[in-house]
Amino acid sequence: MLSQPPELSQDQCGTRYRFLWATSSRATPDSQESDTIVGPRKGYSQKSALLSSMMAFTRFSSPHVNKRSRTADLDFLLDDNANRIGALLLHLVAIETFFQLNTFDGVKWDAWPDSVKQKWDVPDGLGEPARKNHQG
Repeated sequence: MLSQPPELSQDQCGTRYRFLWATSSRATPDSQESDTIVGPRKGYSQKSALLSSMMAFTRFSSPHVNKRSRTADLDFLLDDNANRIGALLLHLVAIETFFQLNTFDGVKWDAWPDSVKQKWDVPDGLGEPARKNHQG
């Protein structure tokens, strides 16, 4: 286990990187902990545990949703204000794309290239635009 984060340039050492390093390298999740429960985890602060457990649950559940779902399943809409399952999956990819651009490429938040905005702004925002644009 490292006692200090690896040496990186200032551009590579954003706060998100330091947070991820601090929470992932200092705590070892208990092998008995379930990836299907969101909440406290041994070795983590309350907020870090919540984030970690939500990410683990998403990592655990997303492949299962993708493997077994038909288009009709992904397009299911609970009510007029809900988001489709497919749109929620695209939302996860949009957020991951933005975090990677910010964390690893040093792109300032919301200063994405136009090509990225065109592809990911609707999935990022969800709501009515995503209900209309992301189905089928």
